[in-house]
Amino acid sequence: MSTFSSVLSRASVKAKSAWARLFTAGLLSAFAAAPALADLPQVEGPTSSGAGTGLMGTLSGHVQDGIVLGGLVLCGFAFFKVAEASLVTF
Repeated sequence: MSTFSSVLSRASVKAKSAWARLFTAGLLSAFAAAPALADLPQVEGPTSSGAGTGLMGTLSGHVQDGIVLGGLVLCGFAFFKVAEASLVTF
């Protein structure tokens, strides 16, 4: 039984030191990141029309910007598929 208690006590010490290491690493990374967050720019509103006319206008502008971004991604994907097809054909 003493072997079991010895193993248990060693495991307890290892667990405590692991938590201490994790806590110290988190604390140091939080202190290291604090100066980086000091001078962030202000968030700009959407570039679409309707920005600045209240909450619904802002949300409408963000939705329009999202649709435009989705269209650009779709066009980029289509461009690469056409380029791939032309390389395979020729």
